[in-house]
Amino acid sequence: MIPFGYLSSWTFDEHPNRTHFWNNRALTPNELKRLSPKKMVRVAGIPGEYVPKLIDIVFPISHIPVCGGWTHYVVLRPECTPKTWHVCWVTGDDTKGGVSKVAIHGNVRMLIGASDVKFSGIENGRQINLHLVSRGKIGFGGPWKKNLML
Repeated sequence: MIPFGYLSSWTFDEHPNRTHFWNNRALTPNELKRLSPKKMVRVAGIPGEYVPKLIDIVFPISHIPVCGGWTHYVVLRPECTPKTWHVCWVTGDDTKGGVSKVAIHGNVRMLIGASDVKFSGIENGRQINLHLVSRGKIGFGGPWKKNLML
């Protein structure tokens, strides 16, 4: 999948996107309730970005820039320095969310779509504070281009 990740973003200079349906799961209603808004980073959606449709269940266009998918991202950093952590997100009216199964070491780049989203970090089952470090766009390089992209 890594070669496809490079091709789908039209760049071999940046770390490829690792967002796949098998490396994340939905947050349960109980997990969503336990997340503290104070420890979450709120990010406004990008007007004009691709809005996911029914086809995205089978073929996730939103995560494939070459097919017109999302190209903007934010860089998130945990406040503490955990050995590994996982990123989670909450969308809409706080009733939907997910968590990545990919272990993160340090910063992470997260794609941003047309809708607002809140991000949080999870380390060993507990919520950790995150900070918004920067923003960027796939294909434009920059100091964050080698950070993991989810």
